Amino acid sequence: MDMPTTPVFTLHPSWRGGTWPHPADARAARILRENLHDACARDGLPDITAMPEIVGLIDALGGNSPYLSDLALRDTQAFAALLVNGADTHLRAILAELEALAPDTPRAEIMAALRIAKRQAALTIALADIGGVWTLDQVTLALSLLAENALEAAVRHLLAHAHETGRLRLRNPRDPVPWQRLRGSGNGEAGRAGTELLLGY
Repeated sequence: MDMPTTPVFTLHPSWRGGTWPHPADARAARILRENLHDACARDGLPDITAMPEIVGLIDALGGNSPYLSDLALRDTQAFAALLVNGADTHLRAILAELEALAPDTPRAEIMAALRIAKRQAALTIALADIGGVWTLDQVTLALSLLAENALEAAVRHLLAHAHETGRLRLRNPRDPVPWQRLRGSGNGEAGRAGTELLLGY
């Protein structure tokens, strides 16, 4: 997920309306701000900690969740993109990257992509939930979409690999799972309608 080419950092409006819990550990919150400041300088990003309207969000992470703090620091560019683009757009980008994985992608690349998607989606969903940016229905749907797309990527890869190694024979190795038909069966159409309503797909 690319950051805008302009050096100006514009916080997405949805985050401005978030309600962030006070940090239980003020020292940890301060350390996260300092570490993010250093990470932005290292990665050539605008200093996101210099914006007063984002301090509450950062302090809520740093002062209450070491795990989410680590996710923000582990990929500061993705964290900044999340703040710029908003949770809805950021999650769509994460899911699109999973959907774009070809079945014949090397196993190591599939595994790495799944881990990255899990980390980025965890931070996205958690922030949207903690700040009250998403409803409970939206949070639940986002988790379901992540699981669905991750499972699809893994199953497509495993079936394609089994075809290549002669363990089974597929009609179409490039599209080993008729996933769209599965999504469209049963309650699939209702699920798609719900996705459009909740996350703007």
